[in-house]
Amino acid sequence: MPRMTVWRAVAEALKAEGVAHIFGLPGNPLHLIDDVDKHTNIKIVLVRHEHSGVACAYAYARLTGRPSVCFGNPGPGITNMVTGLLEATSGCLPVICITNGVGMATDGQGAFQELDSVALMRPVTKWAVRPTVPETIPWIMQRAFSLAANGKPGAVFIDIPSDLGLVEADMPAYRPALGRLRSRAAEADLKAAARLLTGDGVRLERRRGRRCPTGRGVGGGACHAGLHHAGRPRHHRRG
Repeated sequence: MPRMTVWRAVAEALKAEGVAHIFGLPGNPLHLIDDVDKHTNIKIVLVRHEHSGVACAYAYARLTGRPSVCFGNPGPGITNMVTGLLEATSGCLPVICITNGVGMATDGQGAFQELDSVALMRPVTKWAVRPTVPETIPWIMQRAFSLAANGKPGAVFIDIPSDLGLVEADMPAYRPALGRLRSRAAEADLKAAARLLTGDGVRLERRRGRRCPTGRGVGGGACHAGLHHAGRPRHHRRG
């Protein structure tokens, strides 16, 4: 397993996911920006307000149909992103928001710019998480991209404590998310439905001496499925 810092692992995950742009307002470049600039070809798009970074990200997601990434700083930098992430989730837009949070060493001690970011972001995102173990970063990034794109797409929030972000650890190899998963019916069921729609199933049931229920399930009028009767209305009465 390669040894690297948490922020380097985040940058490697973004590269593996094919991210081309990230949007945001940086603070200390040691947190994410430095590693993205040195180890990837991702273009960093700077904005003047954190909300603008989220707006750029969800606009990019809407135009490309792919998960987009934005970043911000602790304290007011995080609170400025709430409205944009709500808009992304409400609009079913896959956005991954990564922030540099207050360090774990002072967690709960009223440190400068400290806030419960996960509780703040949970109502406006699909998933909000604050890592505490360096080795979980690859899994967290993979799950973030998967959740943002699948089901009802929306925003995901990751708040990485500033002291954790600079810790070096043996990171598991990153495996990109599978992308948007789509389900389909079994092939045999699709063929059976096609036979019914072309009338073969109807005629077969009639040859077997059975009453065909097709078209009567809702109790209204229907059109016969046979091609030679296309467009000819057939009316059935239940009972």
